[in-house]
Amino acid sequence: REVMYTAFKALGDSVDYVQVCDSDTRLDPMALLELVRVLDEDPWVGAVGGDVRILNPLDSWVSFLSSLRYWVAFNVERACQSYFHCVSCISGPLGLYRNNLLQQFLEAWYNQKFLGTHCTFGDDRHLTNRMLSMGYATK
Repeated sequence: REVMYTAFKALGDSVDYVQVCDSDTRLDPMALLELVRVLDEDPWVGAVGGDVRILNPLDSWVSFLSSLRYWVAFNVERACQSYFHCVSCISGPLGLYRNNLLQQFLEAWYNQKFLGTHCTFGDDRHLTNRMLSMGYATK
């Protein structure tokens, strides 16, 4: 969260969109263009996520089961949520946010606490919930 906050803060209002991804994410060459297209088409969509897959599904049982879980999560669960414009979590491995909206709740997101302790995980779900609570759709 520290690194994300520092980057978001440094960007300020200098860009329209902010992409997030994990350090081990490999992007399809068209991924960013497709995400931007969704935000460009509808000003009421505040954030959009991409399809995430495991690259080595046959290497072990763990990777195989993980790939099945990811497939269901992105191709069934989030696809259905996207149809209704309310994806509950724009996943950390690949997401794009409207920066002007992100900047409005940046401090509240960064300073999130649970039982008096700063939160250290669930960044993606909290960003998504903040976007939804402002009345913007997520896809």
